[in-house]
Amino acid sequence: MRSRHKKMVRRLGILAIVLACGAGVAAAAFIYRKHMLHEHFMRLRAQGLAAAKAGNNSVALSDLGQYLGQFPSDLAALQAFAQVREATPEPHGRNLYQTASVLRSVLYLQPNNKKCQRQLLNLLPRLGQNAECVALADRILKKSPNDVPALYGKAVALAQLRKFKRAFALANRAATLVPTKAAYAMLALQTLASQQSPRAALRAWAKTTLAKHPGSPVFMLTASLAQLLTGRRAQANTLALKLAAMPTLPTDVVLPLVRQLDNLGHFAAATRALKKGAAHDASGAIAEAYCQQMLLQQHNRAVVEFTTSPAIHGGAAARDYLLAYRTLALIRLKQTAAARLALAALKKQTTPAAQTWATVLDLKPALKLAGKLAPKSVQNSAIKKSAQNPLPVYISACNTFPNDPYFVCGLGDAFNKVGEAERAAQEWQAAAHLAPAWPRPLVRLATAMASQGRFVAGANLIHAALRYAPHNRRALVALAFIRSAGLQITQKPAIAHLLKLVQSIEKRFPNQQNMLPLQVKLLAMQGQTAAAKTLVNFDLRRQPPLSASTFMLLAAVDQRMRLGLRSRILAAAQRAHGATPQIVLARAIELAQQRHPKQGLSLLKKARAAAGAAAHATPWNLAWAQYLGLIQNPGAAAAWIRAANAAPASASVQWMALSAPAVQADRLWRQLPGQFQSRLQV
Repeated sequence: MRSRHKKMVRRLGILAIVLACGAGVAAAAFIYRKHMLHEHFMRLRAQGLAAAKAGNNSVALSDLGQYLGQFPSDLAALQAFAQVREATPEPHGRNLYQTASVLRSVLYLQPNNKKCQRQLLNLLPRLGQNAECVALADRILKKSPNDVPALYGKAVALAQLRKFKRAFALANRAATLVPTKAAYAMLALQTLASQQSPRAALRAWAKTTLAKHPGSPVFMLTASLAQLLTGRRAQANTLALKLAAMPTLPTDVVLPLVRQLDNLGHFAAATRALKKGAAHDASGAIAEAYCQQMLLQQHNRAVVEFTTSPAIHGGAAARDYLLAYRTLALIRLKQTAAARLALAALKKQTTPAAQTWATVLDLKPALKLAGKLAPKSVQNSAIKKSAQNPLPVYISACNTFPNDPYFVCGLGDAFNKVGEAERAAQEWQAAAHLAPAWPRPLVRLATAMASQGRFVAGANLIHAALRYAPHNRRALVALAFIRSAGLQITQKPAIAHLLKLVQSIEKRFPNQQNMLPLQVKLLAMQGQTAAAKTLVNFDLRRQPPLSASTFMLLAAVDQRMRLGLRSRILAAAQRAHGATPQIVLARAIELAQQRHPKQGLSLLKKARAAAGAAAHATPWNLAWAQYLGLIQNPGAAAAWIRAANAAPASASVQWMALSAPAVQADRLWRQLPGQFQSRLQV
């Protein structure tokens, strides 16, 4: 019994030792694991802070986000994360809401952190959280009554709440305390004007502040703005040009001065001011604005030269924008090899600006880039699909960068492509507001208005575009076409004036094929039939040949003006471009008009059969249905239905089918209730 007891005691002792050793090993492993995790997160913290300091926002967000998940009270990491998060745009401003939440956490842990207070004061009005902004500013001003950022932040919030009188008092006080800050003085002027103050009060305030600070660029700018607001354009011109002529300009004055010079029509002075300010701007915002202005004015070589300068300042976002503008300028200059390198460099960047621009440049005007400039890794069906429907890409780009005029105008073009004319006009108008010196959105908007019969409004927009860019090719061409709409043969002086404009466009921009049909039409309307025929015969022999659309326009002009060259024009079109559906349809219609409808039908049938696999594509289906409808063939309605069924995603084809006379006259159509007919006809 005693020996058995000893064995039991010995076994229990061994078990206790084993358990103690196991517990020790487990404790050591736990402590080691905890130490390793701590080292890992400390490494993430160090890497994140270093990345934030270097401007590598994507790495900083990833590393600091993981670290703050475990250590949410680290003030230094929270502040760095807030800085980086605000600088990383996301659709619908999601990054700004998260930044505000992080800043609130910092102020909860450290209520008197001035840096975070000021960042939150700037952020809250942008999010529409004005009441919180006013409350935060009041807490700061209670301790420091002359805290200028708090005064300004509260003034901005009150202005958004339409409490302009209190906002003006605060903004004026901030401008008095810091007279070198343009934003404070401009807010004071804006809130004073928003009170519907008399013009004399605006001028008196501007004169008084300028007298207190003679020669101050800030108050010279506000004085010029006040003069323009009160209708004194000459005095506004004098002050703005005097300010622009200064050898150096404060960086925060440059952009509002450029806007003022643009509004006054001094575009050369605005460009010089931007270039002058870009040399001293550490943020890169002025360099970006300069490139944007030059690019929108089609000064592509100037953009390429400027973006290759080693003296360009700015952080990662500014450099990405400059690289995107350089790529776009090179594409327009058709410098394919250099554009390939610039686009490849842009795609290597990880910032939202670079990624968004790379995606957009894969569409338009870089639809050609998908094959020529893009790396093989991105030459896939996704790019081809997005090139056919750019709307989702531009919507995403505008959600992330809502104030970029290039993206906004592209969104308008995308809406117009899918038939959303009203939305397209809204986006073009927004782009014109964002970049008033850019002719393209104005020309697009004017063309859309002219297509709705609003010729006077369209011409006014074109004149506004020409005021900014008097030699812009697209604006001049659009003006010529708008003026030609509704022109009567009896209006001889107007015809002569328009013909002179068309000839000047042709002289300035040779080989403008879209001007040829208009020039022929005007010559014929003037009675110069021989000159019109000579011009047509000369251009039919042009090498390279005219485009198919120009041939068709010439044929339409010939038919209207009865020049007798329609058959020759269509034959030349077929020799140059083959038997396309539009050309064959035009020749078939000509035969039908000569009372040979069966020959036209036979011609169209043979050409369609010769097209092979493309015979059942939408263009041939439409040509067939249109011709059957023209000659009132009983199969026209069925042909239109087949064409519509073959292209269910095309709104234009569906509406063409619904509005075709053969479909409208169909018995089943007439049997529909009136409410359905009216809905489909809207």
